[in-house]
Amino acid sequence: MRKWFLIMAAALVLCSACGKKDTSVNGVTQEAQASSTEAESLYKEGAGYVGEEDYESAIESLLKCIELDPNYSKAYIQLSKAYIGNEEYDEAEAILKQGYEKTKDPSLEKEQENCIRSICQVLTDNEDYETAIPWLLKLQEIDGVTVENSLQLSEAYSMMDDYENAVAVLQKADQNDESIKSALLEARISYGQYCYDEGKNDQAIETLKAVIDEAPDRIDAYSMLITVYVDTGKAKEAESIVQSGLERFVNQNSTVTDEQLDEFLNSASSYYMELEDVDACLKFWEKAASMRPGNKSYKEELDSYRSSAADEAYAKADELLEAGDVEGASKYYKRAFALAPSNYDAGVISGGDYTYCLNKDGSWRLGWYTDETGGSYYFSSAAGRLYASAVTGYQQLDGAVYYFEDDGRMLVDDTTPDGRFADVDGKLLDHNPYEDDETAGDETDAADETEEETAAETEEGTSAAAKETTAAVKETVKETTKANPQPTQAAAVNSGNLKLNADTLQEASDKGGTNTYEKTELFDGSTGKLTMGDVYNCLSKYGKTEWVSQKLPYELKVANVKVWILPGDNWNTTGLVIKDASQYFEVLKKKALPDNVQFAVEFDSSAADKLDISKVRRTNGN
Repeated sequence: MRKWFLIMAAALVLCSACGKKDTSVNGVTQEAQASSTEAESLYKEGAGYVGEEDYESAIESLLKCIELDPNYSKAYIQLSKAYIGNEEYDEAEAILKQGYEKTKDPSLEKEQENCIRSICQVLTDNEDYETAIPWLLKLQEIDGVTVENSLQLSEAYSMMDDYENAVAVLQKADQNDESIKSALLEARISYGQYCYDEGKNDQAIETLKAVIDEAPDRIDAYSMLITVYVDTGKAKEAESIVQSGLERFVNQNSTVTDEQLDEFLNSASSYYMELEDVDACLKFWEKAASMRPGNKSYKEELDSYRSSAADEAYAKADELLEAGDVEGASKYYKRAFALAPSNYDAGVISGGDYTYCLNKDGSWRLGWYTDETGGSYYFSSAAGRLYASAVTGYQQLDGAVYYFEDDGRMLVDDTTPDGRFADVDGKLLDHNPYEDDETAGDETDAADETEEETAAETEEGTSAAAKETTAAVKETVKETTKANPQPTQAAAVNSGNLKLNADTLQEASDKGGTNTYEKTELFDGSTGKLTMGDVYNCLSKYGKTEWVSQKLPYELKVANVKVWILPGDNWNTTGLVIKDASQYFEVLKKKALPDNVQFAVEFDSSAADKLDISKVRRTNGN
């Protein structure tokens, strides 16, 4: 009985132990199943966040997933993608390495390579080339040197202005591949430009020459090399490249684009300008314009150089004329007129101590000439220094004797310095027909009546603004008239070389309004008495001149410049003798102005035609 009891007790103990063991195993299994389910849920949650590009939430979920299940391979892959999306590239690579070491899953080892490719693609797409370069180098370690990764790496270096490495990368790639060859040329040209910008001119020259040797149709390499040579003062080398480029590209069969040709032409033009060879530059643009006749910018460039060459020729002509080389000057005047005929006016010019006249083609005018103001000249055909110059003094021409003033202008209807009288045709007479004392009083009365009639007509057409200006000028007349001695008509003898003072004109323009000047301030070259006719003739040198008012204050206008002559209130009737009232103003214009005559000047800003002060200087020979 006792034995049986012990057996039963032992059985009960064994049964109890077995029951406890089963309960423990079941608990562990259930816990593992729960953990796996949660990891799966976290994985799906993290993968969803990756799809939604909520990378921070994805990273958080996937890290928890891996913590619950370190062998969850897919979680490592998704976590790597989340890190890439969150721009945590080192972490993206590291998590895959960690996963492979933990799981030894071959897919994770392969995924490390894909991760690097993805990082390279993302960085280059985002143009983050600085960050991309080390990853692209890693990619080359994995894949070796390929066309694709070489192009990517070279581009990244180029975008970082590291053209030397860009070239080096491409030189290691397949040189038979057309895309590599093209990229290498581009990289070399960029490297040449970089070296030039950094002052490494020798390296720039070496690189660009190599490009031209390898690809002689790369016009941009020619353009850049010309620029480098010009800036380094290597004229002969620059000329060689210019000529090579002209032969290859500036022809009717050239296939280069307008933009490329523009760049080359501008570089070549800079070479000629550096040499200060305007003629060569002009020929260059003539050829370019003929090749692209429809290109407006080329024509404008050509016109600009024509104008520059013409100005250069005209200045040279003035210089030679001043030195007495009339024949040499003629050559350059002709060239100036041929290049830019609209830039210059034919007519009377001064050269040294002489007066000359240019025809419309720049050649010398010989014989008789009447200018637009009615002044007559005679230009000598005699050989030597006086060839083409205006005769002066007494001259017997065409069977009559004439008197020509110092500037070559023929004296008409006036008295010579020694008392002889020239009629309205300039022919000298033995007596002065105006010296008729019996009719002097009547003639003066007629003059007064004529002046009053002219004044009435002028005042009717004067605007309110003009009246204000005239009133101001008249006030100046009153102030300058007192104690002003009035010379006689016969005293009007001027040097004839009257010129506007360009500096005074500039001052009047800058000040604005009406400004008053002395004779010597407004004019240069007046060594004798001055007449209103002299003033008119002087202004006519610079453009079409008109009499606005033929009564006191006498007003003239050339372009937008108004000039009032202020001789004094009584000047117009003192010592004036005329026979025909209709000729009153013509006679008055020849009457000598007082020494202290003043002139009022005003620039009309509203006038369409503007007086170019630089042209005044050029006309003056300055």
